[in-house]
Amino acid sequence: MAAYGKASASEPPPESLVREGAVACEQWGFFQIVNHDLDTELRARAEEQQRAFFALPVEVKERMRRTADNSRGWYDDELTKQRRDWKEGLDFGSTPRWPAWAEADNDAADGMLDGVNRFPPTALLPEFRPTMLAYYDGLCEVAARLTRLFSLGLGMPADYFDPMLRRTQHTSYLRLNYYAPYTGDDPTQLCISPHKDAGFLTVLAQDVGCHSLQVRDRANNPEDWLTVRPEPNAFTINTGDMAQIYSNNKYHAPE
Repeated sequence: MAAYGKASASEPPPESLVREGAVACEQWGFFQIVNHDLDTELRARAEEQQRAFFALPVEVKERMRRTADNSRGWYDDELTKQRRDWKEGLDFGSTPRWPAWAEADNDAADGMLDGVNRFPPTALLPEFRPTMLAYYDGLCEVAARLTRLFSLGLGMPADYFDPMLRRTQHTSYLRLNYYAPYTGDDPTQLCISPHKDAGFLTVLAQDVGCHSLQVRDRANNPEDWLTVRPEPNAFTINTGDMAQIYSNNKYHAPE
């Protein structure tokens, strides 16, 4: 599916695109977008910084570990459906003063309901914070345009959700995931157990060299798992529980 880009974000998207998006949200809750205008070089730099972060020594990442009173930061012990995942992750996101992120980590003025951001030391990864700030901003633009497309697909004004997209209000976060090769002996172990996303929508950058993400077909074969194979430079979009609730079950939050 071709997303309408920044140049036309203030104009209504083609009716054919609205219909295409609505059908995808209703049947699958999963689809891919191209022509989204996010800089491919920025995405490449972000992925390079992501790999550099996960290559840091464990003791460095441990100092960024998320805690019971701060759910932002690094982790390798997440549970999905009460089963431990086989992965590492780093969560960070918007703050009351976003998009600045200029203040030191743990500054109380940057705190949100889920805590404060924890970034790697600048001395170790000097380009991580500025690269991720720009990448986060670009992804928020993509998500905002998709939200307007969703609104039109539901027969509502394009700007229906705009009040919730103000930079000082929305609580989006960016999650970096690293799925290491499995070294255990449990043949049923998954990187992440079957689940649904809780938010409104997810903008996912898949690794084009690894096709392990699967989704269920809501309409035709709801018991079958189908592999999502990413197109180069595309983003995979996943509608979540909040989209299903807002749409009164018209849009689908898939497993």
